[in-house]
Amino acid sequence: MSGSWQEPAGPALIEPVPIADTVVSGIARLERLPGGWLRAVLYVDQPNAEGEPEKVLAARLVGPGSGVRAAVRQLLALLDEEEVTTVPGIAH
Repeated sequence: MSGSWQEPAGPALIEPVPIADTVVSGIARLERLPGGWLRAVLYVDQPNAEGEPEKVLAARLVGPGSGVRAAVRQLLALLDEEEVTTVPGIAH
């Protein structure tokens, strides 16, 4: 791992006001929505009042399903630290 974040390839993004990061522990589920949209429901692990761990909803992200293939390739490239040209099971 390089240890430093680099701007990912892709379109330039305009951030007119600072957008805070939302830290999550994982993806609770992925949902298919009408019109080709997808929703990712994200959670964070937190202890409850009794100190027992529980999963608390942190965010719901909605985006077009058409962008998922590219996002998966970017994610795999980050995890493997190498250029990903194909993803098994996904037609290109």
